[in-house]
Amino acid sequence: MVFAGTHIRFLTITTTRGSLDRTWYHTHEGPDAVMRGILHALSALAHQPAKACYNRTAHHLNHALTELCHARLTNEPRGEPKHGRARRRYDAVLEYVREHHHQPITRDSIASFFGLNSSYVSQLFNRFGRESLSSTLLRARMERATRLLTGSEAKIAHVALDSGYADVRTFHKAFRRYYNTTPAAYRLQAFQKAATRK
Repeated sequence: MVFAGTHIRFLTITTTRGSLDRTWYHTHEGPDAVMRGILHALSALAHQPAKACYNRTAHHLNHALTELCHARLTNEPRGEPKHGRARRRYDAVLEYVREHHHQPITRDSIASFFGLNSSYVSQLFNRFGRESLSSTLLRARMERATRLLTGSEAKIAHVALDSGYADVRTFHKAFRRYYNTTPAAYRLQAFQKAATRK
């Protein structure tokens, strides 16, 4: 069991018909007082002589405490398939992007919000999504921008800010690359089409 600042890394070893099974768990949260006591108890149990450590009572205690530690520190039941956990994380991140795309969020800020690794967030979209995280975020922002351009008379700078861009220049560049036209030209064309229908 290894403590590293606010992170904990611990190894469980169980005997299965004479073989050793080693499993590392890495957490992003520090233990509370109760968890520290359980972890120290597990560590003490592991250092007991072999006969005392692996009698039936000690074995069940070790198993129960390890399960409790894992559930408390990761908020994930160990019996749940990894695919199910990953899918739930993807769904949560996707919903977050849909709700906050108009803010200046990035892959790193999203990962930080969920306590995940940035690369892992990208892997979730590559695995479960129809497009990458960057493409999902870009599409959501562009769709919002076009709604604002055609449904209001807001200045381009305000449209940029309200679509999640920190400055107009970055917004112009992204918009032109996505629609092959400028925001102003897009708005003018939309207004002209609306006028011809009347």
